[in-house]
Amino acid sequence: MPQNISAKEKRGLNEQQLQMLNLFKKPMAEEDYNEIRRAVVRILARNVDIEMEQLEKEMERGNL
Repeated sequence: MPQNISAKEKRGLNEQQLQMLNLFKKPMAEEDYNEIRRAVVRILARNVDIEMEQLEKEMERGNL
């Protein structure tokens, strides 16, 4: 993970993303990093599942 984020890169990030980058400035234990990574993957997978369910419902209704 880059230690120094350029101003150009910061412009493309939202506030949550900037906060996450600030958390990672200080190296953490590998185990902690892996735990965070697994949690992020679970959350993203859940969001994809929710979005897919909504799309499937829309397709069933003939709205897509």
